[in-house]
Amino acid sequence: MSAAVPTGSRAPGRALCVTGPPGPEKSAFLGRLAAFLGGRGFQVAVLRLDAPLPLPDDHKDTGRFRQAGARLSVLAAPGWLQLTYHDPETSDFPSLSQALDLLWPLADLVLVDGEGSGLPRVVLAPAGSPDRPLEEQAVWAVVGRAPAAWRGPVFSPQETADLGQWLLKRWGLV
Repeated sequence: MSAAVPTGSRAPGRALCVTGPPGPEKSAFLGRLAAFLGGRGFQVAVLRLDAPLPLPDDHKDTGRFRQAGARLSVLAAPGWLQLTYHDPETSDFPSLSQALDLLWPLADLVLVDGEGSGLPRVVLAPAGSPDRPLEEQAVWAVVGRAPAAWRGPVFSPQETADLGQWLLKRWGLV
């Protein structure tokens, strides 16, 4: 099944932050969760919040266009659309809410890799990670070893499908 790129806006979807130690475990977990949710028919986006860094396309045409002053550089190929937005006027664009606003026309669900103020969180707590207290209102679930005082749902890293199904129920989507 092929889907066209939406051109109009639609109501905002749902977003969730996945927090935890940086590294391949979190990336792999996000990939599995995105695959599960996408496999259920949802359009899923993964948004990584990061400090400014050199982009890997600096020596490609898209990077050269951006360096020449293009605000938006787009690479379109069969099955792909890659956008790079650059605003030289500000160093804090986009904020999380601005990034989500840009994604909503394209996604039902956004998984945010990192902290997002005001969004619910799933905390990855692999074995050996420090035992930190959790803000129970913001944290919906823990994946891995939960802190001693945590009373919410806990999933193992292998229970991605169970967590995904639980999230869909919590969002009222099943």
